[in-house]
Amino acid sequence: MKKFWIETWINKVDIKSVKICLAVFLTGCFTHAFVLTNQLPNYDSQWFLYSPQDVVTSGRWFLKYAGGISSYFHLQCLNGLLGIIYISLAAVFIIRCLDINSMFLSFLAGMVLVVYPTVTKTFNFMYAADAYFLAMLLSAVAAWMITKQNWFFRIGGGYYLEFRLEFIRHISLLH
Repeated sequence: MKKFWIETWINKVDIKSVKICLAVFLTGCFTHAFVLTNQLPNYDSQWFLYSPQDVVTSGRWFLKYAGGISSYFHLQCLNGLLGIIYISLAAVFIIRCLDINSMFLSFLAGMVLVVYPTVTKTFNFMYAADAYFLAMLLSAVAAWMITKQNWFFRIGGGYYLEFRLEFIRHISLLH
């Protein structure tokens, strides 16, 4: 009997990656619980309680689509949890890219990634945090693709990294 593609893909995921993703996710939830459950006003979020993020005129052409995955509203819990999921997946790709074999060092690297001050500062701008962390995930996937031996992955990873750099350049006008 033929299996669905998602079933074969899930069977290829190793238990170490699941443990790392879960540890980073739980650390992120515990660390950023205050900002996920409270409204912290700043100079920018006052204007973005609702925004379709359609600001092509200022160069942020992909922000509308990246922010549209979750919501166009300033929803701390939804945007924050989606951002932590992106960080957790990015940590798995970064650890695979760096070929860290120790489980303790893998947990430590992922946890440092989720509690880094830049990540904490990005959670201050919750209306666009999920888009920023999507860019982080895209860059980690691109770097992982470049480290593969197959030439197709290397070319795709280079193109993907260039696309990601263009994306982060356009949404970096937020700060």
